[in-house]
Amino acid sequence: MTFDFAECLTHSARMVAPRIVAQQLACTFDLEVVRLRVHGDADPVVRCLHRLLLGVLDLLDAGLVSVLGSVDDKGFPTLRITGAGAAARGDRLDRALRALSVHTSMTSQGTLRICAGNCPITAATLRLVHDESEGFVLDARLPFQAIAVRNVRLPNAQGAVAWARRPQEPAGDSVRRRLERFGWRVLTCGPQSPIASSRSRLLTEPPALVIAYEMTASLSALTTEWLDLPYPAGTTRVLCTPLGNPIFEQVPVGWRVLAFPLSPWEIALLTAAQEPAFDVDTLSDPLRDAQPVRKLLIVDDNPVNQAVMSAMAEAMGYEPVQADDGLQAVRICEQEAPAAVLMDVNMPGMDGIQATRRIRDGQRAGRIAPFPILGASADATDANRIASLAAGMDTFLAKPLLIQDVAAQLRRLCLDSPHQAPW
Repeated sequence: MTFDFAECLTHSARMVAPRIVAQQLACTFDLEVVRLRVHGDADPVVRCLHRLLLGVLDLLDAGLVSVLGSVDDKGFPTLRITGAGAAARGDRLDRALRALSVHTSMTSQGTLRICAGNCPITAATLRLVHDESEGFVLDARLPFQAIAVRNVRLPNAQGAVAWARRPQEPAGDSVRRRLERFGWRVLTCGPQSPIASSRSRLLTEPPALVIAYEMTASLSALTTEWLDLPYPAGTTRVLCTPLGNPIFEQVPVGWRVLAFPLSPWEIALLTAAQEPAFDVDTLSDPLRDAQPVRKLLIVDDNPVNQAVMSAMAEAMGYEPVQADDGLQAVRICEQEAPAAVLMDVNMPGMDGIQATRRIRDGQRAGRIAPFPILGASADATDANRIASLAAGMDTFLAKPLLIQDVAAQLRRLCLDSPHQAPW
């Protein structure tokens, strides 16, 4: 059994990106390897990475989170998460360190702590250096040996020009580096750069690819104007934004919307357009290949609702799995995580609110892999919606459900839903 570490790390970072934005943290993401096929099972690795990424957010109140995936000299995947800014301290720091399974192995002078430990899921070695006046650095080394992948060629842009409009100033270099590894010549500009400068650059350095990053919940006028410049015919226009962002339903025709951060597979597909002879069929989706059947867990105590929602799931390309109450849903998720959960909020016994909290606690501890939860209820009051979102649901839908609404939310929250048809 093998998996692609680069794609797993991207997937895990995408699931945590909305939380990073909610904490108003800046974020950078980089992969020093565009492909890293390793021996092992992807599921515990995804749970481990999700646990670490969530855990470090409790170490930082404000500033920047930087995620870097790489491989060491012995072929083992590594992860470095750096936090720069206002760091946690006191009892809150102690709780966060325990949640990460690291303990203080040495305390130096001043505010510096050096901690070490092992991930309880994968036995990855962990080392954290924390300075409450500066931030932290967490290094993880996963015990999964890389394997050689022969006769696989990735596309190369051959020096074609790509423009990138950064989400914030610190992110510029990571965006540029990731594209340059696929042979792009990258020109970047900041989020507040004047449109006039880009318009004049069109005359001398017209791009084949433009990527704009939008981390807020609405499209800024500058981003819209920048993507709507009179680029040459054939220029690919990409908007990159965190999963769950309402922007996914606002994107004009002609733009592509992709989740932040971009995966190596997606960058490869964007690059393949510069090589007409390149066989894109060789670029299979690593995560979809690992989970060819996408399961939608339907949690509802009403058998008629279960039947209706199961039919919807099948029409959208999912395999429906059913649970009659919240407790059964938790147990199913612990055994095998679905692609997403459609959760009835009001049920006897363990209701959807309680079940969501249990699932989110399990994901935070690494017992359950991450996935979105869509709440649904005939009691579509503001109080019910607020309680559902506060419990950890990603969205709230009023019953009776319409397939186009469910499909739109799955596209917004998953992006890789089996059918992308606009019902």
